[in-house]
Amino acid sequence: LDIATIQMGPTLFYAIRHLPHHLNSCSQDSQLGLVTYYLMTNLTWLQWSLEAIGLAGVLESYSKLLQNNKWLPEPFRNELTKDIKLMLQFFKLLVPTTNPWRREICTQISARLAKIAVASKRSKWSRIGLLLEEATAFLKAYGGWSFTASNTLEAPGGMLEMTLVGHTTGVQCVCALGDGRVASGADDGSIKIWNTETGQCDLTLSGHKRWVSSLCVLGDRLVSGSMDNTASTVKIWNIESKSGKCELTFTEGRHTGGVKSLCPIGNDRVACVYCYEIIKIFNISTGSGQLVPWQGSCLCILRDIRFAMTASRNILKIWNMETDECVRELNDHTNWITSLCCLEDGRVISGCNDDTIKIWNTDTGECELNIICQSNLRTLCSLRDGSLVSGFWDNTIKIWNTNTGKCIQTISGGHTSLVSSFCVVGYGRFASGSMDKTIKIWHTETVNSTRNEHTITITACCVLANGSMMASGSCDCTIKIWNTE
Repeated sequence: LDIATIQMGPTLFYAIRHLPHHLNSCSQDSQLGLVTYYLMTNLTWLQWSLEAIGLAGVLESYSKLLQNNKWLPEPFRNELTKDIKLMLQFFKLLVPTTNPWRREICTQISARLAKIAVASKRSKWSRIGLLLEEATAFLKAYGGWSFTASNTLEAPGGMLEMTLVGHTTGVQCVCALGDGRVASGADDGSIKIWNTETGQCDLTLSGHKRWVSSLCVLGDRLVSGSMDNTASTVKIWNIESKSGKCELTFTEGRHTGGVKSLCPIGNDRVACVYCYEIIKIFNISTGSGQLVPWQGSCLCILRDIRFAMTASRNILKIWNMETDECVRELNDHTNWITSLCCLEDGRVISGCNDDTIKIWNTDTGECELNIICQSNLRTLCSLRDGSLVSGFWDNTIKIWNTNTGKCIQTISGGHTSLVSSFCVVGYGRFASGSMDKTIKIWHTETVNSTRNEHTITITACCVLANGSMMASGSCDCTIKIWNTE
């Protein structure tokens, strides 16, 4: 197949789009099966396919081919099926760039398939080794290695399960859904719902005008928060419907400064924290919103969900949400409180710019532990084993015993820039995402693995419903799904 002599036209476009369907409908033909296998592992055909039907279309085509592999000749059907599966896994990892598709696909084939292709060259029928040779020859002839030409890129079958491509601006937040899917919000106001088995975008939710700053699940609904031009907007979406209907929209004026965070209360209420320390509770059952007297920049719902804790400047307050009464005021901090985190035993942790972390008994209002950090805190995360992880502005990570207040481990040099997010990925294990573009998975004091598939700052990460995978969002407009086991 010579790209220089064959031009893309209606007939070729039809063949690319409908070949999988026709193969599954026709009777077995050994010659046709071999020709199809050749096309599906041929560099020129891969380029044509990406240009004609896009990455989503290619993923769909390879998935359909694997639904019924009887089109492959019987003597080596199992062996060639493995190659088609390998190509499907490869395309799930593929990262589109502004480079021409032929150059980009050659780069990523060289980076991702090298070790696998060397092994497959020993096989009589496999073309993966030849595909690698075609890609390498093209790069040698025409040059131009893109950022993806790195030995740090994952090969199919590694920790990276797939790259979710569809946003055209940076991803600001990700949220795991109960059915295994993941939602992502971007700078352009779009929200996408992704199938983490196929890599396909199931729904695109449009309605916000500017960046989506926060997402949360409320029962079987998705809640999103944004700063839409001159107003702060919270929207409630039905993500079970095929249309992804927006059922409710709550709008506040510019004086609120935009939505900072969302916090679910049961299955029908959500608390919205605005940037200017205003808090409002929305009830999706009644479609109403209530401005509450308790103000703050941080909020957490206590184990007894009748009560909430807020942080405003250096003061913590515990509120009875049924009466809006402040039942306790805690003012031991001497500077701005930046983080709140609940422990499973009901205690609450507060992190502050006075270089301290305090652990509070919310029943008595007593500060049980005062931890001196000697550095400004950025983010907190409680682990399943009861310990606490903290990230600091000097790029270090510290792990604390929440019963004694002692530092279990200080991790310096793990990241070379700010830690932007944490998420729990197992008992005593957590992941950290950073502005240095890397994801690191830790087992309390040791790093298990480092992954740097993202090309710009990692903004958010979350664990999926199955507990064995996580999602990371980045300013590079992609979401990546990782196997954490």
